[in-house]
Amino acid sequence: MLFEKNIIRNLLHFSTCIFPISLYHFGQEICLPYFITIGLLFLICDISRIKIKKISDLYDYFFNTMTKNHEKISLTGASYVFISLIIVNLFFSEKIVIVSLLIMSISDPIAAIVGRWVGQLKIYNKTLEGAIAFFIATSIILINFDFSSIQIVVVALVCCIVELFSTKFTRFDDNFLIPIVASLTLRVL
Repeated sequence: MLFEKNIIRNLLHFSTCIFPISLYHFGQEICLPYFITIGLLFLICDISRIKIKKISDLYDYFFNTMTKNHEKISLTGASYVFISLIIVNLFFSEKIVIVSLLIMSISDPIAAIVGRWVGQLKIYNKTLEGAIAFFIATSIILINFDFSSIQIVVVALVCCIVELFSTKFTRFDDNFLIPIVASLTLRVL
């Protein structure tokens, strides 16, 4: 069951590529109102799931197998995807937003898959192998958007460190932190 749960979660994570792909094809001006509308509706549903037993029961019927234990009484990782999606779109350029969302959508599940399947060297509740996979995937994404070598290394390293330690030193979900940290780091560089 745990294996299936993780596969489904990783597939859902990869599916969030729809947001940066939409931005690439249609631009922020067209996409942002849709992102805000969908995000707010999703947040309302997620908060209702936490507060209203009947909605919680309905949610559990469909999604219990893929929900992490701590998400049963708090916002799900998907809610944090929408929160970060809206924030980065409001404050950063389209190219930075696309890249930061791709890092969250691709690098994070790749790190999880590699960490679970071949990870041996534990760092808190993550693995060094997963972190290396995250770094490589992030670097490939940045290379494809013509960032400089220094930007690639710094952003990949900073995001990798945030991913590694996000559950240890902060209460923020990595789906919230990664796009924001990637966007801030790219803007500073």
